[in-house]
Amino acid sequence: MAWESSRVEAWGSSSVVARGSSRVEARGSSRVEAWGSSSVVAWGSSRVEAWGSSRVVAKGFVSLSLWGKATATLSLTCHAFIHSDEVQATGGKKTKAIISTPKQWCDYYGVEVKNGIAVLYKAVGQEYCSNHDNAFKYTPGTMPEAPDWDEGKQECGKGLHFSPHPKMTKDFLSHPSHYIACPVALKDMAIHPDGDYPQKCKAKRVCKPCWEVDEDGNAINTKGVKA
Repeated sequence: MAWESSRVEAWGSSSVVARGSSRVEARGSSRVEAWGSSSVVAWGSSRVEAWGSSRVVAKGFVSLSLWGKATATLSLTCHAFIHSDEVQATGGKKTKAIISTPKQWCDYYGVEVKNGIAVLYKAVGQEYCSNHDNAFKYTPGTMPEAPDWDEGKQECGKGLHFSPHPKMTKDFLSHPSHYIACPVALKDMAIHPDGDYPQKCKAKRVCKPCWEVDEDGNAINTKGVKA
């Protein structure tokens, strides 16, 4: 983990997360996540994910995922997946992978959608409470609705927040007491693929009764709620 103005050389099968204005040189089969204004030079079969205003130079058989305002210079054999219209990439092979609709977001993260309804997941505390509001609950059998929906304009706050899989909810609550499956209509969803947390979405409401699951998504304690 590299912060601020750190400088890292990664070899072999190293894994590096670079933030701030860190500089990383990755060789072999290294894996690098670059945030902020980090700079990465990647060789061999490295894999790089670049966010914010990061800069990447890739040579060899490097695979890149570029977000935000990232810039990249690629050699002929490199392949970049472009996730933002603001990315600037030259050389190599490029695949546009921009997510602009809730359905595309669900497809990208493998969320099953039936009749316009996606099943998303929420990690909650002991009393089924939200991590940010102990008075707001996701009790199995209920249909929570946001009291402050802003039509999805803000990435954080102003709505209910969900993840594509129970294990991905740990990004926002590391030690949950319960995992809740929540049916959400695509028309009620908002996504922020260029935000700080593109792996989550927000919604106005849960459109059918929710139920409890384990961390693999298997239903438990449904209390008569049909999954």
